[in-house]
Amino acid sequence: MLLDAAIGHLPPITDCIFDNCGDDGIETVNSTAGAVLILLGCSFYSCGGNGINIGTMPAAGLIANCIFSQSGAYGINNSSGSNSGNIQRIGNLFYSNSSGTENGFGDTPSLAQQTDSADPYVDAANHDFTPKSTSNAIANAAPGLFEGP
Repeated sequence: MLLDAAIGHLPPITDCIFDNCGDDGIETVNSTAGAVLILLGCSFYSCGGNGINIGTMPAAGLIANCIFSQSGAYGINNSSGSNSGNIQRIGNLFYSNSSGTENGFGDTPSLAQQTDSADPYVDAANHDFTPKSTSNAIANAAPGLFEGP
């Protein structure tokens, strides 16, 4: 999904599933003053590139309670490399993303970030994105408990 912020404010994206995307699950482009990126409770599974690629930095953003599993690159990539403190990342779960969990945020940490050593979904290969009860995020009561998608 290509998010073009030149149109102004982006609508919040909640409880969506990005399943087997050929490239990045979401890529931001053309951010304008005041554009805000809000992603809540979404699942990113087996994206060919990054789960989210922030190509142009929005004015602010929140990525919370999302699961990033088995992407071909990073779960969240700030390829713009700028204004990394503008994007808050809270209570996200990462599993087996080829390049790692996050990139390009410098010393701006994620809050309540969790990683799993096993696939967090019941059966993602057959499109069942129910989080397993044994998921680290659920077991450790991360914000939101990942009960969306």
